[in-house]
Amino acid sequence: MESLKNLGLTDKETKVYVFLLQLGKSAVYALAKYCGLKRPTIYVVPENLVGKEFVYKALKSHTAQYITVSPKNIFAVAEDKVISAKEALTELEALCKSRKKNISIAYYEDIEGIKEVYGQLHRQMASKEYVGFYAYGRHVAPGLERLFLGPCYLWT
Repeated sequence: MESLKNLGLTDKETKVYVFLLQLGKSAVYALAKYCGLKRPTIYVVPENLVGKEFVYKALKSHTAQYITVSPKNIFAVAEDKVISAKEALTELEALCKSRKKNISIAYYEDIEGIKEVYGQLHRQMASKEYVGFYAYGRHVAPGLERLFLGPCYLWT
């Protein structure tokens, strides 16, 4: 069933869900019998369906019974998700249009990288006032405190 796969189910999950629809509810051992899946798999698949909200689990005499959620409910939830996503579409498109066209990425490492970044920042903000701080002076790597122009107060 391609429609179930489009909703995010795997082949095995689709198979188990369809069998559960036909059976109404079932324990794991009956699912294994009807679906022909191996024992380790048959314990995992229904739990995956519970997580995806296609099935819910009820305990009956210490045995888990898996019961399907109505297909109408599943598709209604999927439609609600699409409607919600469409409502955000305008905002998402605006973000795409507002992004800067010339984005550059640079990678810096260690103290020399910090010195390079600080130097670039200082050149860009030469006529502006800015403040930099660390939580504690002991966290400042040796040599970095000399990068700050003007008074630099370090508290320990």
